[in-house]
Amino acid sequence: MLQATEIKVVAIFILLGAALLFGLAPVCLFSKSSMTDPKHRARLRRVVGWLNAFAGGVFMGIALIHLLPEARRLLIDAFKMQNMMYHFNWAELIAACGFFLIVFVEQIVYLCQERLGNNDEASEEVAFADKDRSPSDKTYTNETSPKSKSDVKSAAAEPDIDDAGDKTALTPASSTEDDPMNLPVRLTTLRAVILLISLSLHSIFEGLAIGLQLTRKDVIDIFIAIALHKGIEAFTISISFAQTYASHTAKTVYCVAFALMSPLGVAIGIPIAMSTRNQQKAVPGSSLMINAILQALATGTFMFVTFIEILPHELNSKKDGLLKFVSIVAGFAAISALNAIEHDM
Repeated sequence: MLQATEIKVVAIFILLGAALLFGLAPVCLFSKSSMTDPKHRARLRRVVGWLNAFAGGVFMGIALIHLLPEARRLLIDAFKMQNMMYHFNWAELIAACGFFLIVFVEQIVYLCQERLGNNDEASEEVAFADKDRSPSDKTYTNETSPKSKSDVKSAAAEPDIDDAGDKTALTPASSTEDDPMNLPVRLTTLRAVILLISLSLHSIFEGLAIGLQLTRKDVIDIFIAIALHKGIEAFTISISFAQTYASHTAKTVYCVAFALMSPLGVAIGIPIAMSTRNQQKAVPGSSLMINAILQALATGTFMFVTFIEILPHELNSKKDGLLKFVSIVAGFAAISALNAIEHDM
């Protein structure tokens, strides 16, 4: 039977393979013409929505039922080993710091998006200051104006697959305002890189949550949840990339870089967990404290993904709201039942 560390190594390769498979498939196989069928888009939107809602419920359960209590327990043990009293809700505070860290990174991303848009618009105005501008020129300037935060968030998280399944082809959510054909290559590439950095930070913390676990059951539980979410996320992001006019090489590099982030987080967490298990190799309680702090930070990341990225987007959708609610509850119930069974064994 595989031990916890061996399962983590297997998880590294499975996460990498799943992200590459679901991430590169749209780039390699989907053409724009193949995604214009309204029925096909509607079916794809519904399936992705159900799976994403289920993953949201699983992430909620992982954060509230497993990671946060485990981080609290580890912190209490670490405080005891340092002959200190655990008088404050440190686990919850650190989890909130992890949440705010991701929010801060998101805001920096939005700021960079807006600055890039402003700089591009200013350069266009200077370049054409002495020329007569046609209506199409004005339209171009308007289309390159910076997007709102909600537009940027939507473009990063998921492609715009029309719920009604009528006229709009599957494109990035921002394409109704910023046609990729009209955007300068420099601006499009920089935006993609900035968004990739933000999403990569999420993925590293998700992988870190796997690497920090000390038992086989905990590793398997969190691995399943992250693998499901990672596949869906890689698929939807890749569809967005596939609909842009970036080069095929650039799209492939983005997808591969994103796929590497969760395995990197697992690899970082493995030695920390091993040091926690073998306290004699470290200062008493030090590695235990590091493990607890990182798990609490990962909890904040899970909360952000659940309550800011997944649930609001899916529950605000016009279609299948009740079915998505059932999917969320099913995901939460599944992880809760697994944890209850483990505690009884």
